[in-house]
Amino acid sequence: MTRRVFFNALLIAGLLISISCSPPAPDKSKKSKKKTNPKNPVTCISVIGCSGQPVLKLVLKKIAKKRYVASIEDSQDRKIKLAGHLLYCDKNIEILKQHNFKAVLICRDPRSTLVQLVHRSLYDWCPSKFEKPRIHPSALAFHQIIKESAGKRGDQGFVEFYLGTLDTKQLLLDIFQVAKWHSQSGVHFVKYEDLTDFSGNDRDAQLRAIQEIGEFLGVSVPDSVTGEITEWCKRHLKEKKSQKNFMIDWKELFTEKDKALFKKYFGQLVIDLGYEKDNDW
Repeated sequence: MTRRVFFNALLIAGLLISISCSPPAPDKSKKSKKKTNPKNPVTCISVIGCSGQPVLKLVLKKIAKKRYVASIEDSQDRKIKLAGHLLYCDKNIEILKQHNFKAVLICRDPRSTLVQLVHRSLYDWCPSKFEKPRIHPSALAFHQIIKESAGKRGDQGFVEFYLGTLDTKQLLLDIFQVAKWHSQSGVHFVKYEDLTDFSGNDRDAQLRAIQEIGEFLGVSVPDSVTGEITEWCKRHLKEKKSQKNFMIDWKELFTEKDKALFKKYFGQLVIDLGYEKDNDW
């Protein structure tokens, strides 16, 4: 009798353990809700190396709020990433039109962007960035070339070596290609230097840049939001200034030969983005 009670107790205990360890039965009454794209969505586009995406993302979230999205789902529930380095092509133009998107493009002076691209690799500003699976192939290739070239520049000019000798022209063309969005209908262009008050002495340009983004999106930007954005930009620049050579000006690096070579391939881009009126610089 005692043995039978003992085995029955073991059996009951086993059943209780089995029940407690089993995953809960799925609740068939609850159906997962399909994510819907917001009405009049907004996204950000940025050129690799300009440091602008985190800044613009913050600004758009503050101004457009829930209208800001980094990706959308198509009719087959496939996610399409838009925010960031979005290739300028007919397919992506059609996607923005089809979903009634408004996009804001942020760029930095291409001359400064080249300096930034080189220095972030030489001085390991963000090494983990290049370990991510979705890193842009041209950005990764440029990074690897710069890393392998460390200590080999000698007395060559900055552009002469990093663009000419290392033959990175095509990679840079791929990177700067995104800037073509600046003249596209439905896309607003803002300069990184203006939005962040990079120089530290042109707050009017910064306030104007924030206001113009609001006007483009059809949103009135209250002073409180403007204040939050400007304070965040100050913190952003303070963090960036801690990176070696982040604040160095391209004018301190480019020789006359460097300028001529840069103009040959990217002079028109500098003009198109409004950083120069002509190639006489």
